[in-house]
Amino acid sequence: MPDQSPETVLLAWNPGDFPWGTLQDELAEAGANGSSAYSWSVGSRKRLSEGTRFFLIRLGSDPRGIAGSGWTASPPRVDDHWNRDRAAEGKTAMYVGVDFDVLEHTARQESCASHQEIPSDCRGDRFERVR
Repeated sequence: MPDQSPETVLLAWNPGDFPWGTLQDELAEAGANGSSAYSWSVGSRKRLSEGTRFFLIRLGSDPRGIAGSGWTASPPRVDDHWNRDRAAEGKTAMYVGVDFDVLEHTARQESCASHQEIPSDCRGDRFERVR
């Protein structure tokens, strides 16, 4: 019998590549409203259902680990590349709307959840890395 569990993906964020200048606004919105809507790159992935569970992993310099989670709010769409140099070359990337239900204070260098701290009830989910 095929696995009928909902899809779960891992989205990546490296502050060295993308400083996320509006992070403090997103944190304030999440704190005030219990969630925060944003748009996130999913690399070249063209199929991703609205309502897919995601976890955001912080890469690069410490603190690294799970920095947020939420649900996708739209199917993938094409837009200018998030990297300004690549966008200037005419490159594009795929994006989805995301609704963060948890967003950690990673911009202040506070600790993210490490890989070992991922809740045990999530370990059965199928994770797929999205670049």
